[in-house]
Amino acid sequence: MIIVSFFITIFVLNRERMKRISSILFLIISRAAMAQFAPQAPNFGHEGIHVDSLIISAWATHCDFQPGWLDAADTSLGKIPAGNASLATGKPNQNLGVISLGDAGVATLTFDQYIVNGQGPDFVVFENGFANPLNKEEAFLELAFVEVSSDGEHFVRFPAYSNTSTSAQSPSYSFLNASHLHNLAGKYIYPYGTAFDLEDLKDSAHLDISKVTHVRIIDVVGVVNSPVGTKDSQGNWINDPYPTAFPAGGFDLNGVGLIHHRPLALNENTALTFQIYPNPCTDNFSITLNDETPVSIEIFSVLGQKLDTFQCQNKGTISMQHFPAGIYFIRIKKNTYFETHKIIKN
Repeated sequence: MIIVSFFITIFVLNRERMKRISSILFLIISRAAMAQFAPQAPNFGHEGIHVDSLIISAWATHCDFQPGWLDAADTSLGKIPAGNASLATGKPNQNLGVISLGDAGVATLTFDQYIVNGQGPDFVVFENGFANPLNKEEAFLELAFVEVSSDGEHFVRFPAYSNTSTSAQSPSYSFLNASHLHNLAGKYIYPYGTAFDLEDLKDSAHLDISKVTHVRIIDVVGVVNSPVGTKDSQGNWINDPYPTAFPAGGFDLNGVGLIHHRPLALNENTALTFQIYPNPCTDNFSITLNDETPVSIEIFSVLGQKLDTFQCQNKGTISMQHFPAGIYFIRIKKNTYFETHKIIKN
């Protein structure tokens, strides 16, 4: 009987231990499922682009602003002050300020260039979010949807996702985890911007991703379980700080920078066709171009620092031996036209 009791005790203890292990695994898996997107900048693995990055080579030249409400749930408070729309044009300058959209406010940006679909992200949206001093994974973020148009009439929205818990409303001045967010402007703290890739919209009707003329920013009203709240592309409530019923409430637009673009009058035949291989690479990568016109090839760090420059005609091999493993941007420039390509070195 003593032996039997011993084995029963061991079985019970092991069963309890397994239950605890299962609970821990469930918690880990649940958290991993919630945190499935890139983390907050400058943490490892983030996808934000620094405002001083040299891969950004043009900025919005005009902004049309439609102020939103001080509080979408109480429109008797009126709309947010109109502000100076020019603060959203050009390179962001924190000393000059931003334009605050208010609840559901809209800013439409235009450019003296066409935005084109290149390799990787094509443009970047900046907001003035700031980090939680007690937790580097969290930040005060005000979010916005992003839409683009090729004619100024038909706009297509980027698919946006929010896995932030909606069990309780995020109060004013609360913090969000960027790893729960994707394709929502305002995901990253300043001086980093949220990048958007036109490839995501390649099958959209009424949109030419080789000739985008307008970028529209629409403030997310982040109140959950409310008729004035907004949902992501999967029908989930988007939960961000609410209410923000003050003159600087809502998404704070700092600027929109372009990575892939071409002049409005550029001949379509000027565009580049090229292949870069292998990617990821180890010591070298090769590039093959569509014609004999000489091009310059510039290598940038993930922060936009220019690291090296090469010349190439038709085909060439570029050495990466003296660079550490990581993510880099390769800019290929032909006359006034260029494209930027992301490459990984193992």
